[in-house]
Amino acid sequence: MTTEQINKKIEAVTNGETSYISGYEGRYSKIKCYCNVHKYEFEITFDTIMHRTENNCSCPKCKEDRLNKRKLPRQKVTCDYCGKEFEKVYPNKGFNFCCRECKDKAQKLESGEKFKSLRPHHYGTETKEYRLKAFNTYPHKCAVCGWNEDEDILEVHHIDSNRSNNSLNNLIILCPNCHRKLTFHKYKLVDRTKIVKI
Repeated sequence: MTTEQINKKIEAVTNGETSYISGYEGRYSKIKCYCNVHKYEFEITFDTIMHRTENNCSCPKCKEDRLNKRKLPRQKVTCDYCGKEFEKVYPNKGFNFCCRECKDKAQKLESGEKFKSLRPHHYGTETKEYRLKAFNTYPHKCAVCGWNEDEDILEVHHIDSNRSNNSLNNLIILCPNCHRKLTFHKYKLVDRTKIVKI
């Protein structure tokens, strides 16, 4: 391709905002271009200019101008957890948090009733009730392998996989390993004492 052909292609793609200077050796070669809007030289690959989704210049200053036009107005809001004031493009109708840490803290039970709607339905008393129910009834060990080194690590499994069915015959105490085998549906429980591969 001649310099004139390259220049015509680039001007056509960028609506005359960019002119070719030098450097073309092939589709993926870096070429020197000139921004006719900002009177600015820059480097870019020929392929990048030819595959632009928008018909406009690829110079860094033009990109910055386009981004500034797209910037949405930010509104001042207050973090519902820590009270810090910050800016946000789309404030939530419910809760606004300044950072992920505040959101995570708000979801914990200790944050109180104010943030109750953020928590899954099984948080809190419901979870404690079915765990207490199982531990008050069954031996404090894995019903399948008998592991009982640390009671805090033992888990309560819902046999029918329905977390809202907290009836005693649907609960079983398992170690984390046996519990994972069932929750990944690679094994099934037989007679509440044995796990077999599916």
